[in-house]
Amino acid sequence: MKNLELKEGELDDVVVGEEDLVDLRKQARWLAVARVNTKKPFSSEALFETMKYVWGLAHEPELREVDDNLFTFKFFCLGDWNKVMHQGPWLFRKLVVVIAEYDGMPRPAEVPLNNTTVWAQIHSIPELYRNQRVVDQLAQRVGRVQSVEMNHQRWFEGDYVRVKAVIDVTKPLIRFAPLNLPGGRMLLHVKYEKIGFFCDVCGIMGHDMEECGDGIHPPEAIQYGKWLLAKRRVAVGGPRQFRAQGPGRDGGRGRARSRESRRSREGCRRSSEETCIG
Repeated sequence: MKNLELKEGELDDVVVGEEDLVDLRKQARWLAVARVNTKKPFSSEALFETMKYVWGLAHEPELREVDDNLFTFKFFCLGDWNKVMHQGPWLFRKLVVVIAEYDGMPRPAEVPLNNTTVWAQIHSIPELYRNQRVVDQLAQRVGRVQSVEMNHQRWFEGDYVRVKAVIDVTKPLIRFAPLNLPGGRMLLHVKYEKIGFFCDVCGIMGHDMEECGDGIHPPEAIQYGKWLLAKRRVAVGGPRQFRAQGPGRDGGRGRARSRESRRSREGCRRSSEETCIG
């Protein structure tokens, strides 16, 4: 295109003044650019409907497809913006939706879309080293740290600290946080809470091992696996059971509550496949 000569009509500029720019910037508040971390095709309509459902926002967002697997999201209040941008990561069909802030100035394709937020756990830190200074340094091995929770409700199995960090989806997941002690190196196991699916061979999110290279790998090539996933604790006594009672006691409402409970649990399972909220 550098050899093209502009004609007269192509030199008639549209001028955007300073006053116009102030108004345009105000209208462009709460914008984001996004892509799904996959190379496979998918329906943009399915993405839009899924994300609007799992976000449950106060105002209907404007979701626009810019190019193949490239989208702009516009929100209309600070609460919706904060929820989407800060309560992720979000998943679509178990794939990470990579979202970045966008001021509307560059073309959407020029915005880097490689980083996502994850909740990770660093397990079995010896009590002597379980202090903020040491843990903060361990957390930096996972990614760019946003927060560290030393004391938290134990929704998952094991003895761990929680780390919210930004990671690069084009790089392998961190499996261990190394702690160098006078007696030698200790590898502390890192686990992830409901992360998008990843390859058991290369550890990169967005594809599985059968899609990595030619898909054929010897057993020793398997360097990652489900052992990197945090496992939820089972409540003592198991889930609460609803006892169905006959019409003589409550008119059959016991059975209705039981069916409602099953539907609720099934809905939660379906929802967990679509989204992950930290």
